[in-house]
Amino acid sequence: LTRDAVYAGLGPSRRARLHGAAAAALAEQHGLEPGRRLGEIALHRCEAAGEAGDAEAVDLAGEAAAIALDEGAYEQAVALLTRALAVVPDGDVERRRSIARQRAGAFARLTHAILDTPAG
Repeated sequence: LTRDAVYAGLGPSRRARLHGAAAAALAEQHGLEPGRRLGEIALHRCEAAGEAGDAEAVDLAGEAAAIALDEGAYEQAVALLTRALAVVPDGDVERRRSIARQRAGAFARLTHAILDTPAG
C-alpha cells in the first residue's frame, strides 16, 4: 500500500526517470542476456518510454516475452507484450499488428493453461 501510494504521488516525468534509472541499474548489474531479469528490465524500459515510444524497449519486451512463453510464464508474457504495445508509436502499424498477434497467442496459451489445469 505504501509503495502504491508513493508511486501514485509521483508525476509522470519523475516516474519515467525512475523507471529509466531502474532499468539502467538492472542492465548494468545483470546485462541484457536472456534470463530472469530481462523481463523486469524490459518493463522498466517501457515504463520509462511513456507515450514517446522506444523501439529498443519494445524489442526487449518482445524478446523477454518469447523467453517467458518458452518457460510457461504466460501471464508475464502477456504483461510484457501489453506494455510493449502501449509504447509502439501509432504510426508503426505493422509493428503494432505483430505485437498484437504475439499478445493474442500469449493470451490463448494463458487461457488454455488456466482452463486445462485440473481442479483440486
